[in-house]
Amino acid sequence: ALTANLELEPLLRAILSQMEEYFGPEQWSLLMLDEEANELYYALHAGIDADNIADLRIKMGEGISGYVALTGNPLVIPDVTADPDWSTFARQHPEMHLQSIACLPLRHGGRTLGVLQLHNSKLDLLPESSISFLRVLCDYAAIALANARYVKLVQHLTITDDCTGLFNSRYLYTMLESEIAAENDPRVIPIKPHFSLLFLDLDHFKSVNDTHGHLVGSRLLAE
Repeated sequence: ALTANLELEPLLRAILSQMEEYFGPEQWSLLMLDEEANELYYALHAGIDADNIADLRIKMGEGISGYVALTGNPLVIPDVTADPDWSTFARQHPEMHLQSIACLPLRHGGRTLGVLQLHNSKLDLLPESSISFLRVLCDYAAIALANARYVKLVQHLTITDDCTGLFNSRYLYTMLESEIAAENDPRVIPIKPHFSLLFLDLDHFKSVNDTHGHLVGSRLLAE
């Protein structure tokens, strides 16, 4: 199911539903890495107050998920009270009610794509093979996430002009067909009653290319 699905949202939900069914955590969350900001954000979660994390960003190295994302090392602690470092962390964050921690990185191609967190999963009652299963599932999840990103990137590139970053003619034709079909369908109530087309022509553009070269012409188009 993971490797067959290339749509990101259903894919993430498939991952978490498997985790939830097998491990039964009180709280779980899937955090994705915003590579530009180098921060983690909550993509999916359960058992956590959504208002508290809606705009929350976690820096690399910060807290449980930040530590795992930065180091790339899984963190599995069946009993938080027996671990001196994380028991201190649990006392500093009583709102989390930490009893056990399972936090694993989703890595692909040497890069961290996200982090999976399972809190209070009764790890001490599960067989030892459970953690191995969790790691394998995370590996498959990372591959599936990478595939979904590649597909999204390819889809974006096919409808985007390289010079300007605007939608290209391929997207224009698709959009026009959709708009015309909506206008001609009596069952569809359009947001606006009509749509218009505006054509802009750049005077003497060929002379710019001929005189200064195509790189300058491309820059002119972009600007």
